[in-house]
Amino acid sequence: MGGQLASFPSVDVFNYFMRSQLWLLNDPALVYLSDYHMCIELSSDEMCDRVFMRFPSTTNEIIEIVS
Repeated sequence: MGGQLASFPSVDVFNYFMRSQLWLLNDPALVYLSDYHMCIELSSDEMCDRVFMRFPSTTNEIIEIVS
C-alpha cells in the first residue's frame, strides 16, 4: 500500500468508473472543437485579408494554404 492513501480506492477502480462516464464528454468536446476550429479559421482569414490587402490574388492563395 506504499503509494496509496488510506481509505482511497486503487487507481484501477477510479479508471473503471471514469471510463463508463467519459463517453458523456465526447459529443460536447467535439462540438467545442468544431466551434473553436471555425473561430480560428475566421480569425486567420481576417488577418490574411488585412496583411495582404494590397495583393488580393495572394490573399486567396495564402488563405488556402492556412486552411
